[in-house]
Amino acid sequence: MDRKSMSTPIVLVILAGILVQIILLFGDNRALPHRTAIAFSKAYFQLDPAMGKFLCSDLKGDEEVDPVATLRIRRFDEARERGIPLGMVQSNLYHVDSFTEFNEDGSQAKVRITAARRTAINPVYAWVSRLFFIGESQHMEETLDLVKEEGAWKVCGNPFGLADLT
Repeated sequence: MDRKSMSTPIVLVILAGILVQIILLFGDNRALPHRTAIAFSKAYFQLDPAMGKFLCSDLKGDEEVDPVATLRIRRFDEARERGIPLGMVQSNLYHVDSFTEFNEDGSQAKVRITAARRTAINPVYAWVSRLFFIGESQHMEETLDLVKEEGAWKVCGNPFGLADLT
């Protein structure tokens, strides 16, 4: 066989593989409760105001009683009172693991999240601290209640004591 006839099947197989990967990427983009719970947890510990989009309507409150704004103000005030940089009250989650339990009709779920939590002073800090075995990770474990609202999973209940702040 000549060289030209062998290269055509190889190129077709590579193109088919690329097409399958693209299809799988789009197929894996559906909303699942554990993805919402993990995204909320990461935003919570980063004190990211985007955590509000993951909250159910019962927790969101109104403009006067916004639990996300209250949490951020309290944590940043705490940092100023202690005289530490704002990054010291923010954390990143690593080695995140989740377990999901659904109710009978699939409209509610309980997601148990476990992770290692580290102070987020600087993104390089976590890498250097692991490399030289300095700094400590705190174990984080929480069970979040999720409800399907308007086709999307939302965090309800009292996640990380957020409802107690209002």
